[in-house]
Amino acid sequence: MKYFQLLDKIIIRIVEGIIVAILAYMLLGQLYQVIARNFWGGGIEAVDFTMRYGIVWLGLLGGVVAMRTGNQIRIDLVLKLSSLQVRRWLELATSIATAAICIFLLKASLSMIAAETAAQTKLFGNYTVVPFLWVYPVGFGLIAVETLIRGIQIAITGVIEEPQ
Repeated sequence: MKYFQLLDKIIIRIVEGIIVAILAYMLLGQLYQVIARNFWGGGIEAVDFTMRYGIVWLGLLGGVVAMRTGNQIRIDLVLKLSSLQVRRWLELATSIATAAICIFLLKASLSMIAAETAAQTKLFGNYTVVPFLWVYPVGFGLIAVETLIRGIQIAITGVIEEPQ
C-alpha cells in the first residue's frame, strides 16, 4: 500500500510542477506578446499557438490533480444516501469505470496522434501539431492511474479516505 501512496505522491508532484511551468510560460509569453506588439509592432507567432494548447494542458493536468484531491465533478446524492458498505462498492465500481473510460480515451488519442503523424499537419511554420497532442494520452493515462490507485486502496483497505 505504501508503494501506491508513494507513486501517487510522485505523480502529483510532477504534475503540479508541470502545471506551474506551463502557467509561468503562459504568463511570461503573453507579457512578452503585449510588450512586443506595443513597442515593436508584432510578437512571435508560435507563442499564440502554444498558448491555445497550454490551456488544454492545464485543463487535463488540472483534472489529474482534481482526481487526487477529490475535487472532481461527481454526483454525491447516491453515495450520501447509501450505507458505508454500499458506498465502498460504489466507489470501487466508479473508480474502475473511470479508469476504463480513461484507458479507452488514451487509446483513441494515440490513434489520433498516429493519424496526425501520418498527415503531418502543420501548426505553425515547419512545426507539426503532434507534440501538442500528447497531452491527451498523458492526461487520460494519469487520470486512469490515479483512479486505479484509489480503487486499489479501497479494495485492499476497505476504507474510503478522502485524498489529501
